[in-house]
Amino acid sequence: MKFSRSTSTHLTNLSFRSNHITTIQTPQSNSRLTQVNSKIEDLLKKSQTTFIKTDIKYQQLDNKLTKTNSYALVLEQIQREKKQLLTILLQKDGIIREQQNKITQLDLQNKSLIKQLTQFNNIQPEMDKLEEQCQLIIRDNEQLKYEKNQIQTSLNYLKCQNLQIISNEIRNSLQQLHQQIKKHYLKNYKDDYYSLQLSRIQLKMNDLDFYTILRDCLDSILYMVKNTDSSIENLIIKNVKP
Repeated sequence: MKFSRSTSTHLTNLSFRSNHITTIQTPQSNSRLTQVNSKIEDLLKKSQTTFIKTDIKYQQLDNKLTKTNSYALVLEQIQREKKQLLTILLQKDGIIREQQNKITQLDLQNKSLIKQLTQFNNIQPEMDKLEEQCQLIIRDNEQLKYEKNQIQTSLNYLKCQNLQIISNEIRNSLQQLHQQIKKHYLKNYKDDYYSLQLSRIQLKMNDLDFYTILRDCLDSILYMVKNTDSSIENLIIKNVKP
């Protein structure tokens, strides 16, 4: 039962009044009043103690409610942060999986490269031998090129010498041939030449005799050519004989 402070004050006033009455009444009644007063005082003490305890309980309940509300707010905040952390963790987990896949692919590539490197190391001695052979072939080719150039130079020199010799021989032969033709011409074709000249002059004077003159000219030229050929053949035969 909840008592107010006004009630306790009223009971206290009653106790004072009862004390005032006891001073007036008889000794027997005084003893009873004393008992009643003592009981009333006990009740007052108990009521005051109860009120104090009740106030303390209410304060404790208020504190508990306040704490409960703060706990609820804290829990709500924790739940929100927990959801955020879970979202971040899921994102991080996806990133981690992608990185793991990349690591797996890189590991496979690394193994493949290691295998290729092993194969390369196994064939390295053969490659070294092939490289040495290539170097030897290159040196041989260089030597062959040098020799070829030397031979070509020699051939060119010989060709020049031969050409010079041949040209000299041809020039001498032509000079001889020219002299012989000249002598032969002066000896055999001089009259024909003059006849050709006369034919030309006559051709200008008399156009009616053109074909006759032309035929005679051609006959004369044919005769000259035949005789020239025979003289050249004789010249060649003479030059060929040792």
